[in-house]
Amino acid sequence: MHASERTLAPLIRFPTGRSSQLESLVQEVRETVNLNDASADAAEMPARIAEILKAYLPAKELLNQSQRQPDAESYRRHTVYRDPDGQFTILALVWLPGHETPIHGHMAWGAVGLYSGELNVCNYEIFGTRAGSMHLKQVSEIDATEGDTCWVKGGIDDIHRIRNTSDSPAISIHIYGMDVPPESQSLNILFPQ
Repeated sequence: MHASERTLAPLIRFPTGRSSQLESLVQEVRETVNLNDASADAAEMPARIAEILKAYLPAKELLNQSQRQPDAESYRRHTVYRDPDGQFTILALVWLPGHETPIHGHMAWGAVGLYSGELNVCNYEIFGTRAGSMHLKQVSEIDATEGDTCWVKGGIDDIHRIRNTSDSPAISIHIYGMDVPPESQSLNILFPQ
């Protein structure tokens, strides 16, 4: 089957249901990923996907009610879509005030868009090792607002921490260039804090 002959995945790949906006986003991401498979410029993939995602962030019907549910203890990750060929996964993360990730990188490229609320992103780089441990230093800090997007290449060149420092909930949408099973941590490369 050629990439252009693919149809939308079976319902099981939309764990909590479909919406026309979500199906359109999936189709655009799939076409871009498949087109990029044939080109030599894979380094531009996450930026292209972030641009696509940005156009869908104003669509309030993109996520259903169950995909907007928080967890009192930690940010909550909802699997929105898993590509049947394992090329990408779309997640919605719901953040209550005070929720944060550990400092981490990713095993694959990723694009992130802020669907609602505000989030703070701290970026780090490795500045050396001592006694077998990597040492990080913070190199920038960004306050993202609704509609903002960013992207990462994957690996240890894009180390970051995301947190909700505001007084209101936030929702971010993440698209990663790999299959991310529900509840799996296979996506993240964690760093000591």
